[in-house]
Amino acid sequence: MNKTKSARSFIALVCVSLAVPAAVNAQVTLKVGDAEGTGGSEVVVPILISGSRNVGPMQFVLDYDRRILEAIPDPPGAEPRAVVFGDIVDGGMISHNASAPGEVGIALRTDEPIARDGELLHVRFLVTGEKGDRGVISIAAAEAWEKESLAEVPVVTEPGTFAVVGGFGLLVPLIAGAIGLLLAVLYMVRRKMAHAPRPQPAAAAAAPTGEPAASVG
Repeated sequence: MNKTKSARSFIALVCVSLAVPAAVNAQVTLKVGDAEGTGGSEVVVPILISGSRNVGPMQFVLDYDRRILEAIPDPPGAEPRAVVFGDIVDGGMISHNASAPGEVGIALRTDEPIARDGELLHVRFLVTGEKGDRGVISIAAAEAWEKESLAEVPVVTEPGTFAVVGGFGLLVPLIAGAIGLLLAVLYMVRRKMAHAPRPQPAAAAAAPTGEPAASVG
């Protein structure tokens, strides 16, 4: 009787194993590329993938140092630019949101399986730090699945670093704004002077008659 139960349990286990497709990928690696930028500028941080043979959908949370970086949202009604595909992806869909301060949640689906290494995503940030600041950008809660079978693929993540380098930073837009304001003031003054009434010339003195003045007495 015990042998019969053991045989049935083994058969059931084999059936379950066959029902769940095995992943072609042993694992994939997601890495944040190192980057740098000057204060006040916009920068692109690459997200790299390696080891993928058939991965399609995936999702993860990008953790960044909010002391030196600020996630840029997509402008309403305009072409998405905050998070876009890299050069190894021909098409697909991306969803992202600032889930919490210092975090960007990202979910994506590709039209074709990812079958080569390279830049998966480009994420845009505004640099708010000062020269010499450094921070870590890491990936958390990463999940990936194969494109066709949807078998789950283990994900290994590697953080990257961001450094704020020398530059004029916020001084450049401030100077540009001051110059623009000065030019606007000069334009208004010049326009006001152009429309101001011009002074009339003084009346000319009477011309002499050439006759001597009459003497008295």
